[in-house]
Amino acid sequence: MDPTVRGLRDGEWPAAAGVAARAMWDEPYLRLTYGDDPVHRFAATHDLYETADLTGRLILVAEADGDVVGVVAGRPPGTCVYCRPITAEELASEDPMDVAFRRVDARARDAHRSLEAHWYLAPLAVEPVVQGAGLGRRLMDAFHEVTAAQQPAPVVLECAPHVRGFYERLGYDPREDISADGIELRVMVRES
Repeated sequence: MDPTVRGLRDGEWPAAAGVAARAMWDEPYLRLTYGDDPVHRFAATHDLYETADLTGRLILVAEADGDVVGVVAGRPPGTCVYCRPITAEELASEDPMDVAFRRVDARARDAHRSLEAHWYLAPLAVEPVVQGAGLGRRLMDAFHEVTAAQQPAPVVLECAPHVRGFYERLGYDPREDISADGIELRVMVRES
């Protein structure tokens, strides 16, 4: 397999969302949000990614033999989800994802307030059966190259404990730990 990393093409987001769902469905924050039933959690995670607002995002995919096997997406400076005000509609929402993320939202927003304008990266996902083959690194290298060319700024993300080392090897520095209601995340920053 010699994958190619390139921009997302029209009509490919459902395949990329499927990769994200298969890679992320068992993450602790999604387990907390959607519960222990694996079928429900996978379906809800897939729906979360498939219905995501892609407006203005930089999205790259890894393609192998005609199939999307990895995806990375980021929001440009000024559009970070944690740097914008929370709307009254979001505060009133009873959607399980909104309710779960409000529990850690204030801490994430506090961490982002101290940062300069930045790219916000989410998600990075690689098809589980090919994880460990270097695709995540290739996607991230391409993402850093494109963001530096388009609009140089730091890249910020939150990650779970089990993937912190991966991001540190890519030049990300830990900034702040966020812990609430069983969700453990670390804010990581890579300077431009």
